[in-house]
Amino acid sequence: MDAEKDNHFVANITKSVEVEAVIEKVKPDYVFHLAALIDRDRSFSGLDKMMSVNVKGTAVLLEALKDVDYKQFVFVSSSEVYGNVESPFSENMVPKPVSPYSLSKLMAEHLVGTFSDLNQKPYAIARVFNFFGPGMPEQFFIPELINTLKKGETFKMTKGEQKRDFLYVEDVVTALCEMALSEKANKQLVNVCSGEGTSIASLALTAKEAMQSEAEIQMGAIDYRPNEVWEMIGDRKKLDEVTGFKPKYSLLAAMKMLMR
Repeated sequence: MDAEKDNHFVANITKSVEVEAVIEKVKPDYVFHLAALIDRDRSFSGLDKMMSVNVKGTAVLLEALKDVDYKQFVFVSSSEVYGNVESPFSENMVPKPVSPYSLSKLMAEHLVGTFSDLNQKPYAIARVFNFFGPGMPEQFFIPELINTLKKGETFKMTKGEQKRDFLYVEDVVTALCEMALSEKANKQLVNVCSGEGTSIASLALTAKEAMQSEAEIQMGAIDYRPNEVWEMIGDRKKLDEVTGFKPKYSLLAAMKMLMR
C-alpha cells in the first residue's frame, strides 16, 4: 500500500497487512465490499486467482474488520449465482453457479454470513443483476456496443434473444445505500434488480435510438456461448420490503445518460 490521496487508499485485498493498515486509518461505519475479480468465462483455468481474490480477499477484509464496531457490511454478490434456472430469480431458490466467477461469489456469500454470525457482526448480501454506467470495461457488451456505434461501424452480435434485468449504476448505488441504512435488510440476502426483463436485442436497439446512430447492428452474426443463460430476471419483492427502493432511470433514459 503506497497510495493515499484525498481520503482514497489503495491496498491489495489479498494482503492482510495492507488491508489492516487501511482499516486502521479509516475505521469505517459502513462497509461496501465490491472488490472482485470479474471474469464470466466458463473455463476453470483461472480458478486459483478467482478464489484468491473473491473468497480469500473477502476473508482478509472481514478479519481486518473484526475489532471495528461498524454499523453495516454490505457484500455485493451477483445474480449469476442462480445459474440457468427459471426466471424470475427469487432469493429462496437454490443457487446453481455456471462459472468459476459465480461459484466464488456464492462461496463468499456463505463466508460473509458465517463469519458475521460467529462474530456477532451485521451484514447484508446484495445479489446485483446486470448494471451499466460510465467507466465500464470496454470488453463488456454495452460499452463495446456504444463504442462501435459511435464510430459508425457495424456491430455484430448474437440474435439477442437472451433476457436480462438492467439497472443504471446510479440506481444500484442508491439501492445499496438504502440496504445499508435499513434495519430490515440486516442479515438478509436481497436481489438488487428492476424486476423487468429486456432482451439483448431490445437493449441494442435502445442504445442505437439514444445515440441517433445510423450504424448497422447485425443480429445473429455471432453464435451463442455454450451453456448460455437465457433469462436472468430478478424478483424484487424483497428489495421493496426491506428498502422501498424504486429505480429512477428507464433503460432509454439511462442510455441517454451514457451519451453525455
